[in-house]
Amino acid sequence: MSKRSRTSVEEKLEAVMYYHNEHKSTSWLAKKYQVTDSTIKDWIRKYNQ
Repeated sequence: MSKRSRTSVEEKLEAVMYYHNEHKSTSWLAKKYQVTDSTIKDWIRKYNQ
């Protein structure tokens, strides 16, 4: 069974909005949402497509 918790779509969108609107760093967001920096970058990339 997976140890990680699933992040909701709403939380992912909130993180991307923090990045775009409030210019928060991906490392700050990774700590806030308890995911890796590369996960945050993936969410941002998918949102921008």
